[in-house]
Amino acid sequence: MKIRNIYLQLLYLITLLVAFSGCDDYYSVDVHPGPGITPVVTLSPEEQLLFTAQESTLTLEVLSNMPDSTISVAVTSEDDSWCKAEVDGNIVSVTVSENPQYISRSSILTVKVFSVTKTVEIVQEAKEFVTEPIYPITKTYKITLPEIADFEKSKIYKVMDGEQKIAEICLEYLVSGNIASRAVVVYAGVGSAADYENGYVAYLLDSNGNISSAAENGGKAIFNYEENSLQYIEGESMAASVVYLSSYGITSEEQSDAVTVVAEPYTVKDICGNEYPVVKIGTEVWLGTNLRTVKFGDGTEIPLVDASSVGNYANVPFATWPKGDSSADVAEYGLLYNAKVVMGNNEALIGSSIVDGSWRVATGGGSNDAGIASTATDWQRLFKYLGNDQLGAILATGYNWSNGGAGGFDINTVSNITGLGITPAGEYYSCASGFVLGADQQAFMFCGGGAANGYNFAEVDGKASDQAGVRVWTHANDACSIRMVRVDNIH
Repeated sequence: MKIRNIYLQLLYLITLLVAFSGCDDYYSVDVHPGPGITPVVTLSPEEQLLFTAQESTLTLEVLSNMPDSTISVAVTSEDDSWCKAEVDGNIVSVTVSENPQYISRSSILTVKVFSVTKTVEIVQEAKEFVTEPIYPITKTYKITLPEIADFEKSKIYKVMDGEQKIAEICLEYLVSGNIASRAVVVYAGVGSAADYENGYVAYLLDSNGNISSAAENGGKAIFNYEENSLQYIEGESMAASVVYLSSYGITSEEQSDAVTVVAEPYTVKDICGNEYPVVKIGTEVWLGTNLRTVKFGDGTEIPLVDASSVGNYANVPFATWPKGDSSADVAEYGLLYNAKVVMGNNEALIGSSIVDGSWRVATGGGSNDAGIASTATDWQRLFKYLGNDQLGAILATGYNWSNGGAGGFDINTVSNITGLGITPAGEYYSCASGFVLGADQQAFMFCGGGAANGYNFAEVDGKASDQAGVRVWTHANDACSIRMVRVDNIH
């Protein structure tokens, strides 16, 4: 008996030396409790700890015939930023931070006593959608939604009551942790823009473009303007073809005394009268095609120059034909502009060439090495919203996009699921020589910011680290395409 007691004491001392705290690694070799002793472990509760969305702490009791010092705990490593566990005696305290998402989250708590391992699921409820906003609208409106085919005219329809914008109806790409789907979403109008923090998802579309017939529609699309990110709350209703909008929000439930209003394609014009569709991606509204004006916003002419004359206009703003071909469809490809068009005071003047609303040349930044997905500029925000290596989501289908080569771009990923519809207009590479590069294979875009920098899309010899097929490059001596972004002032 004395020998046995000495053995257990030695074992206890060894255990104290090797025991580890909450998030350390488990024993690499199981420690045996000694002859004649079988570890018995019971947890209370046994299967799950359920938390509200608020920051809080719950406890779990470990009942065992082993010393408390042999208890260790850990949570799933990728979740330890919001869920933490620690041991005090035989009590495990689990603390979760406030859940900012409108979807629940979960982790696994592992409790180990000597060689016995048990797991408990940690579940935190979703943030509650508390209330609809109060809009400055004095009527209740009945809106019949456009058919899917109607969105070929523009990816956004607007609903007006005189000069007041009542709603925007968007065919857009919703992408978040719990969704990646096109959908028709209705937003209440605010000024010249709309409230993208409170979208009503009238219906989702499947991969073939058909309206979902399941009871999964009617959800919420809640966008964060600062991060250009989406929180999606799943719906539980059938697809809606008619919605009602009032000061209290948007619903598919019939409302009495509603005023019928008609949705119309949301398009904008430039100073020359050219008309452009628009498309919403995340919190931003973009032109749906490349710019093709031949005047600045103040009416100053931008010379339209053919290939043989490009070298004569090196020091002044000019436009030229896409693909180096005057017979090319300008409505499809837009025009190519030299760097002078987007430099200095001309950048604001070309932005004001769109006369409907306030627009600017889409800004850009980043580098091939560090990546381009961030929230600093328009193009960076777009790439951040789409996620890594999703270039194909913004490129138009039906073209011979060049394979990415060293950039790793896969032409099979071209889907244009966003509807941005970038076409491979090519560029004049070094305008003085008039050498056309990448026609029908690549797209080259100027970025606003005055530095004559831009992006090469589907580039064969370079890539940004988080967007295969995108190369950041200076285009100071080139002629490239231009895309505009609407300037919203509600946030």
